[in-house]
Amino acid sequence: LTEAGDFEHARIEINKLLAQYPAMIAFQLAAGRLEQKANRFTDALPYFAKAYELEPDSRAAVYGYINALLLVDRAEEAKALLGKYGTSDHRDPKFYKMLADAETRLGQDANAHHSLAEYYALSGEWPYAAEQLRLARETPGLSNYQRQKIVARLGQAQTSGGAA
Repeated sequence: LTEAGDFEHARIEINKLLAQYPAMIAFQLAAGRLEQKANRFTDALPYFAKAYELEPDSRAAVYGYINALLLVDRAEEAKALLGKYGTSDHRDPKFYKMLADAETRLGQDANAHHSLAEYYALSGEWPYAAEQLRLARETPGLSNYQRQKIVARLGQAQTSGGAA
């Protein structure tokens, strides 16, 4: 029904399922995606928040919630949620792509380039990772710590095939 654009009937059906199985995150996520497809981004947010509340370690719940936050211009909350979720075993390419998106929306250009570089590195796209790190290095107002971190990672990227 959702794919056919029959949002009203799809909403009725998903609400029946949610009434019967309120703790089923798959139904919470489906309801959120339904609202997003209907361009009702604010209405989608509570479903993703509930899915995250039910299973805070679920990648689908976390990423769904972060995406929902970004769609309603709540990038600071999205970045904070990524920080809570982002232990080393959770950091996949999508993690870094969403982090870069949040940082871009917050005007944190150097961090956004660095996160995008990590996205490319984890995807095996070392030349693109190196290019993002070069852009990060040229960002005005870098702290000494940021510059050293970027330069070190740029050296790794170039050694791994990112020399241009």
